[in-house]
Amino acid sequence: MSWNVCPRCDGEGGYVNPAIDGNGITSDEMHELGEEFEFEYRSGTYDVLCELCGGRRVVDDEELLAWNDMADTRAMEEAERGAGA
Repeated sequence: MSWNVCPRCDGEGGYVNPAIDGNGITSDEMHELGEEFEFEYRSGTYDVLCELCGGRRVVDDEELLAWNDMADTRAMEEAERGAGA
């Protein structure tokens, strides 16, 4: 078995909760949210464990294949939705 850096968290073990910044936060939005929010955001208050590696920072080949298959499926679904629009 070989190990690979987790593609979901880029080997960090976690990331900011997508419910907080799933669509990204612009600098204007960050400014509107205030200094306290920005401090908490940058200090990891809103971080969650990676759903793919569970914080291990690596995945085995089987997990990586499953992740790639899921990403391919999502891309196809997005393409189909775009074509139907």
